Amino acid sequence: MAGQNHRIFWSVLAIAVMAAGRFLPATGQVSELGMEVCAILLGAIIAYCTVGMIWPSILALILLGLTDGGSVTTVFRDSFGNPIVLYLFFLLIFGTVIDESGLADYFARWLVTRKIARGRPWLLTAFILFAAYFTGLFIGMIPATVICWAIIYNICAQAGYGKGDPWPLLVLYGVLFLSTVSSGVMPFQMGVVTNYGILSEVSGGALTYEYLPYLLFAAVYSFTVFIAYIFCVKHVYQPDLSALRRINAAEGAGSMDKKQKTALALLLLFVFGLMLPSFLPPSSELKTILDNIGPAGWTALVLAVGMLLQVEGKALVDFPALAAKGLVWDVLLMMATIFTLSGSVVRPETGVPAFLTETLLPLLGGINPVVFTGLILCLITIAANLINNLVVLVVSIPLLYTLSAGMDVNVVAITGLLIFLGNACFLFPSSCPQASMIYQNLQWVEPAAVRRLAVLSLVILLAAGFMIGLPLSLILL
Repeated sequence: MAGQNHRIFWSVLAIAVMAAGRFLPATGQVSELGMEVCAILLGAIIAYCTVGMIWPSILALILLGLTDGGSVTTVFRDSFGNPIVLYLFFLLIFGTVIDESGLADYFARWLVTRKIARGRPWLLTAFILFAAYFTGLFIGMIPATVICWAIIYNICAQAGYGKGDPWPLLVLYGVLFLSTVSSGVMPFQMGVVTNYGILSEVSGGALTYEYLPYLLFAAVYSFTVFIAYIFCVKHVYQPDLSALRRINAAEGAGSMDKKQKTALALLLLFVFGLMLPSFLPPSSELKTILDNIGPAGWTALVLAVGMLLQVEGKALVDFPALAAKGLVWDVLLMMATIFTLSGSVVRPETGVPAFLTETLLPLLGGINPVVFTGLILCLITIAANLINNLVVLVVSIPLLYTLSAGMDVNVVAITGLLIFLGNACFLFPSSCPQASMIYQNLQWVEPAAVRRLAVLSLVILLAAGFMIGLPLSLILL
């Protein structure tokens, strides 16, 4: 009953906030339209944090369509026809293809069963963490974590480790943390597409990212974080690994089956098509064709190829079955809504950009752009850990774009860093969706110990960000 009352309270509050915008007068430079759009956005965020994502998204889009000069049909068409949303739609299905094929599981097990790691506990630990990092590159943090945690449980059973022992805690957390970090490396991963999608939407398509420069920046920065975490585990925590010397991680990964080989070929085709335009000259006809196809079109084309490929008498890509399993409708609806609302808030006729510029720029006047960049990265990272990473990023990226008009800052570079700093948030179970995985794993970890590791990983992310990530992003992005 208490849970139901909680849901009713927050639902009514969210609806009231969204609807209240129609009755708010213009305030300062913010027009009546601006007040209405801001109220819809605020109400949607309240609902996302408390009750869910699907019905608040639908209601927010309908109310946005009812604003002056709007049309519900137009709003829905623009929201779900957004190229980023279409890309996410096909990307979720393609990720399920790779997951269902067992390809990521094969590579993870192959890495941790190398003979060179037997009898070398630290090398075995590094291989397990790298397996999580590597699989996270292609299938995201949650599947990578599930795969690698199963391997860790097997090793703990052989070594006699239990709850409270340092090694299980460090590797269980490390797997989740590092797979989360690596899930922001590939330019086609959902977190990258989403954050740059918001930036593209609020800038009218003027600001976006190139795949190859982003990949170079993300690979160097994320691998620096990977090395730093292993270094801290070994030299700061110094766990006793003597029990690992006598265990055998597994019997081996065996050979890839036909389905895994076919899925690997499809994955290589997918990556090749997305990266190729970065290597082609601007005048190339092939580049023009690929740019017109776009990431969404290319992903759909690769899925179509997968539907033609037969493995043991069945299509590699069973579109209806994979769509039913892979599509996360609450995420898709929320992203479609956030992209649309973000673009609407920063339209000049709302008065919001002028209000923010007039209000905040005098407070920031005279601040060195590099100091401002470092300060804003720290504030957003801390806020994302204390509140909720999704909410903070949704609000901060449009705000950053608005402020950048009056300051010499590289918003594309800042957004690239925020993909990592704002995604790997584990200070509380509510900090990010995947944080609850480690806090709920009470059979193996204590929440207080997880929180200490969350602080350590936050320090690693920021230190690597300022020393490696920020200079590199300013050069490449």
